[in-house]
Amino acid sequence: MSNKLFVKNLNLDTSALALGHLFETVGTVNSASLAKDNNGLSRGFGFVEMENHETALRALQQLDKHELEGRQIHIELSRDKPNTFQNQQWQRSLPRRFRRGGYMGVSQRAPMNRYDSQMFRSMTLPRPRMHRRPFRARDGQWQDRKDSSVRIYVSNLPFTATEEELQVSFANYRVTEVILPKRRYNTSLNVGYGFVEFEDEEEQHRVLQEVKEITLGGRQCRIEVAHDQLTKPEEEETGTQKDKETLIQRNQPRVHTLADFDVLEELSGGAFGRILLVRLKRTGEVFVMKRISYIGDQKKKMADDEVDMLKQVQSLHVVKFIESFVDGIDMCIVLEHCSGGNMRKLLDEMKMWPIEDRKKRGYFILYQILSALEFLHSRNIVHRDLKPENVLIDKDGNAKTGDYGLAQKMESKSYLKAVGTKVYAPNEAHKEEKMTFMSDIWSAGVIVLEALLGRHPFEGETQEETIRNIKNGRVAQIPDYISGDLKTMLLRMVDPEPTRRPTAKELLSMDLMMIQADIINPPKPIIATVQAIAMLNPTLNVPNDENGRIDGSSFIHTSDNNNKCTITVSPVIEKSIARIEFVFKDHEDSSFCFGIVDNSTVYLPNEAPARDGRNTIRYLSNGNLGHIIRQQAGFFSGSSAAVKGNAAFTCGQHVACEVDLRSSVRCVTFFVEGFEQKNYVIQAPEAVRFFAYVQNPSSQFQITKFQLLSASSARHLSESKPWEWGKDWKQ
Repeated sequence: MSNKLFVKNLNLDTSALALGHLFETVGTVNSASLAKDNNGLSRGFGFVEMENHETALRALQQLDKHELEGRQIHIELSRDKPNTFQNQQWQRSLPRRFRRGGYMGVSQRAPMNRYDSQMFRSMTLPRPRMHRRPFRARDGQWQDRKDSSVRIYVSNLPFTATEEELQVSFANYRVTEVILPKRRYNTSLNVGYGFVEFEDEEEQHRVLQEVKEITLGGRQCRIEVAHDQLTKPEEEETGTQKDKETLIQRNQPRVHTLADFDVLEELSGGAFGRILLVRLKRTGEVFVMKRISYIGDQKKKMADDEVDMLKQVQSLHVVKFIESFVDGIDMCIVLEHCSGGNMRKLLDEMKMWPIEDRKKRGYFILYQILSALEFLHSRNIVHRDLKPENVLIDKDGNAKTGDYGLAQKMESKSYLKAVGTKVYAPNEAHKEEKMTFMSDIWSAGVIVLEALLGRHPFEGETQEETIRNIKNGRVAQIPDYISGDLKTMLLRMVDPEPTRRPTAKELLSMDLMMIQADIINPPKPIIATVQAIAMLNPTLNVPNDENGRIDGSSFIHTSDNNNKCTITVSPVIEKSIARIEFVFKDHEDSSFCFGIVDNSTVYLPNEAPARDGRNTIRYLSNGNLGHIIRQQAGFFSGSSAAVKGNAAFTCGQHVACEVDLRSSVRCVTFFVEGFEQKNYVIQAPEAVRFFAYVQNPSSQFQITKFQLLSASSARHLSESKPWEWGKDWKQ
């Protein structure tokens, strides 16, 4: 009976180490490995060998459809690969002496006489499998390829991909044929590669220039020119030490180093380490990296303990752990980047909100923090340092707990030593220097009360007075707008006596939280459910080289003038869904913007994007959305035709524009740091280009993403407002 499991639908960045750690929660793991392609990249599936068959069955029951690093994995018992030669009909007609071992069932020991050898040579043998070039059609016959001058070769496809899905990936181009060779024994699955044929050679060249890669089923599929010649892979030598070492290296999980990242900025630093914002060079993804000292046994143990704790606490409402590695004297811990900042920033913003909005957000935050605590406490883990700075907000507004450097597992003890920030530590931490699961509940209650009240519920004039109020249980007076079940729940959470506080599980089972679970469990991500089906290669169209220069996907204004530079981006977008993301840099004032322009518009040197405004939609850095400029209204003068209500943005922030030209209304939606903006545009032209505008000397912008999407990521909620292209907008 098999003790090996087949695991599919893995995140392409998931390592074999992370896969093994997940299955160790069920039982002993003998080995965990990932299937890799020729470049050493994951193919999205792998194998885990458990200690025995019973443990494998238990892992199958408990972990099938479990979420690992954002993907729902699927698990099956691994089956031994069948001996395909034994299934050949022609072999059954061989004399018995030809069926015993050796190549093609021929015995190495039994000598052949002249009759035997002639008979063997006369038999029809299966055609050897060639590398990539020939393909098997649906009728099972081998066919040579057509002229490759109009074809491209797409590799690393998911085995379940269909010809229709592959054709959608190239919807912006003139495709004449899509071919996906099928497997010999299971024609419902493809062989992992395919061919796309275009109308002419010029169209093929355009695709190769503009499309870097496509994404299907969560896998990054590579594109290259199709070749005519048939090539047979060289047979690998086996048995040598070099081959064994190469095989071992291929099976090793890929671990990044500091050289694989660009450091964007330092977010914070202190005695416990530095927090950096970094970008992975290979994919362009942005992460947070925590660098902590890794010198001496004590510091090494602290760093290793923090990494182990992060691996144990991974869940939906906890900041995602990506990987860790040692760089010199530091341990580098790579984490998910929550672009909304921490809870402290949100608390400051909420002070200006209406009461009803504060209450709605308070319910939302309370539910997500309690969900995280329920997961931790079910594994006997106490956070011990829950405070607004350690609750992070992702791009979709979800609250996620982070910083598990002080978290600890309660084994046989009934309490842990008190640590953490004093004003967010409960009564028992100050009086007895003890912390339990109930201490986390108290801290969560304080955070939510602070969000609703606009100040710390035990706040005094000094920190010492605040601590005295905590010790004595003197909570601030609760206003009338906090009443009913919510008031009862929060007061029980901050009760000075730990035994009277409810557990996270009890709190989540209350009616108030059950309602929240139905409403916001969790809100659908803005981007997470949408796949990028193709990465486009941007071409910047500069009217005059004297005003600036192109550096890859960036444009840099010259330092000796402040001439206007409107830079459009090719290719043209039509009949598809496309999204572009910009980052502006080194602008001293607010004279920069981005948006879309009608494909028919051509800009001259030293020309702003507006003109009469009818051919453009402009998202200005002050948050205004501009279109038609009225008579005698300047471009940046705040004309009465501008629409207000969207968020302002500054240099360094990621701003994006998404056009959906497949829908009948042809929408244009804007995003700032991943958050969808209120005002959007409908009835856009059928063919548009994106543009960016800079003016200051040495100012610049960079295109960080340019992709075709499988579906629109815009949600257009009830508070969103559409504005029609070509109309004179009035606020």
